[in-house]
Amino acid sequence: MYKFKTLTLFLFTFYFSMGVSKYIQILWFEKNDSVFNFSLSYSAMAVAGSFSFLLGKKVNQLSIKKGIFIFIPLYMVGMLLRIFPQPFFIPIISGAVSGIGAATVLLITRTWIAALIADHPEISSKLISSKAIISQIAMISTTFLGGQALYFLGESKASYISLLIMAPILLFGVFFIRDYPDDHIIKKTRNKTVLPSNKKIAILVYTLGILIGMNLGLVQPYLPIILKEVGQFNISVVSTLMTIVSVVQMLSSLFFRNKKMNQRPNIFFLIIELVIFIIFTFTGVMDLRHMIIIPVFLFAILITGFQIVREIMEYTMFPAEELTLYLGIVQSSVLVGDSVGGPVGGYLYNLSISMLFIVFAILNLIIGIGYTIIYSIHSKYNKRIALSTEIDHTLTK
Repeated sequence: MYKFKTLTLFLFTFYFSMGVSKYIQILWFEKNDSVFNFSLSYSAMAVAGSFSFLLGKKVNQLSIKKGIFIFIPLYMVGMLLRIFPQPFFIPIISGAVSGIGAATVLLITRTWIAALIADHPEISSKLISSKAIISQIAMISTTFLGGQALYFLGESKASYISLLIMAPILLFGVFFIRDYPDDHIIKKTRNKTVLPSNKKIAILVYTLGILIGMNLGLVQPYLPIILKEVGQFNISVVSTLMTIVSVVQMLSSLFFRNKKMNQRPNIFFLIIELVIFIIFTFTGVMDLRHMIIIPVFLFAILITGFQIVREIMEYTMFPAEELTLYLGIVQSSVLVGDSVGGPVGGYLYNLSISMLFIVFAILNLIIGIGYTIIYSIHSKYNKRIALSTEIDHTLTK
């Protein structure tokens, strides 16, 4: 990633700041008996971010630099509001502001990566997995440093608020990164709408994206308190375990950057989802509370593969000229699902950790089958388009 150092620096700064804020926020809200308010904030962030697909066409018309300079400050404001766990409407406002800012920045980042892949198709799998590795390195740093800071400084109000304020200050560092691309992310096309030309496929992608979002919001945001409350670990041990989880995810990213993932990503994706289904069904049915650390670490490995292989599938199956529109739809639908998954996850966590794991397992089975079918439909559609284009080209000679 050295030759893409601007992207590398931006991604690390962005994910590092995000990691500090997210990790401290859930612990701060739990300390104030406001886990439900956290779920409301999480949902508001997802709902607000879900409208980012409407900005897909506008994002194409912005330079990467301009887009970042517009939406990063918005995200910073949302971060600052996380110091208020109560009353409930402030976390909701915080989530909404954060959602618009972060979702649009992530959309800009994905289209930035898509443009790099178009110029360097031979390194697509490495570029995607490298993004995941940078994210995990940032998370490792934030989880460990944040957790240890709370342990040594004491879990006081001042400690939590100081760390939450530090996050947007760190994010301000993106404005000091040099050499952002000044050209438009993707050249203008004849498509004048905010939706792809094939509406049926767009609807299928949106529906499946909602399920994926529910899946991501169900368990992942609650890992720290699952370890703390279910595993009965103190805050120092939780931060250490979450750091190890991030290390495991980073090492897993190295495995999933294998070129074989490019050849049959749909098969690998289905296998991953089936394994998740088996493991978490067993964990939920057997109620292995005393061994909670095992499914957590397996989750770290498998969810990494889930994210990387899914992204490989998306970059290969969507039409290049409508890629930003499709990425916007995927991101928006995932956030809509996330807005549902977050509160449901919080409700199931309070109801029964076993039920949480079983619902998570079933949802992964549905996603694995559904996304494989969608991939097959897209592949056949793209082959027909390619064949039609080749015939038209031959006839015009």
